[in-house]
Amino acid sequence: MRCRLILGSDLIELEIRRHLAPAVAGKLKRILPVDSFAFKKGSSLFVKLDLGIGGTRNVDEFVRGDLFYDLLQEALGIALSDASASSSQIKVGRVEGGIQTAESVVGVTPVRLAPSSGS
Repeated sequence: MRCRLILGSDLIELEIRRHLAPAVAGKLKRILPVDSFAFKKGSSLFVKLDLGIGGTRNVDEFVRGDLFYDLLQEALGIALSDASASSSQIKVGRVEGGIQTAESVVGVTPVRLAPSSGS
């Protein structure tokens, strides 16, 4: 499932891969579009989304551009650099375009997560 993270006039193209996290993909598909806010913490950009799900299929590390859901932050995350994953993070997909936009976020920024055209 492809979706867009819209930050003002900038876009980040995301691909949610259902086989990596079926519960996350299913819940996102049902709630999109949704307005939220983004913030940076460490080497990741987070978009606050309480999906009310538990974790499965945890991973050990992320590479730049990986998309994950953090159960403790209740947020969708984008890895901005290679990093170790915590036990509360589930890989859910990849950034397909606009990683530079994610890296340029400063402070708390309003965002909209919406399905891509044709999804």
